[in-house]
Amino acid sequence: MILRSWKAINRGKLIGKAAVTLPTGMEIDDVPVLREDGGGARACLPGTPVIGRDGRVARIPSTDRINYEYPIRWRDKKQADQFSWAVTMLISEHYGPDALEGETQR
Repeated sequence: MILRSWKAINRGKLIGKAAVTLPTGMEIDDVPVLREDGGGARACLPGTPVIGRDGRVARIPSTDRINYEYPIRWRDKKQADQFSWAVTMLISEHYGPDALEGETQR
């Protein structure tokens, strides 16, 4: 995997967004890297907010967080974990481990 770019954002759980190229040649932009509750970081595939019938962004009732849908996804958790590990390791190697430790902005 190749890390093409990294942009630190540090807002809420979002640490930043990466752009990567997979070994197959597939390019994925806007890969969110999120702060995990127990510490650490996790990369996932980009999603889009769900828009309700009223034209507003749908929220998850129990948490009031935005509800996302994912048009592409990994076949299983193992693949998702491998992708996350590879992306976060590349960011740490290129920008240092502090790149994934940014302070939260609101």
